[in-house]
Amino acid sequence: MSTPPSQHTNSGDWRCLFKTALLEADSRLIEKRISEAEQAIVTRSIEIFRQTGLDAAIERDVLDDAMYILRARRSALENKTAA
Repeated sequence: MSTPPSQHTNSGDWRCLFKTALLEADSRLIEKRISEAEQAIVTRSIEIFRQTGLDAAIERDVLDDAMYILRARRSALENKTAA
């Protein structure tokens, strides 16, 4: 049983949720995993919104890339289901 993203406090938890969403094989759970990962990414983005410096800039880019990948996965699933 997974923990709701709102209960995650470690800033690296989004990475675990992201990987879980990408690797989920159970078609009944994929949408849930993607949503959990997206929420964790949004939460982390808010946490680092006002941070400056190279590390924060790199993490923002990584978060943007991760969100793009999740949206692409969702889109691929929707296209597969529609076919």
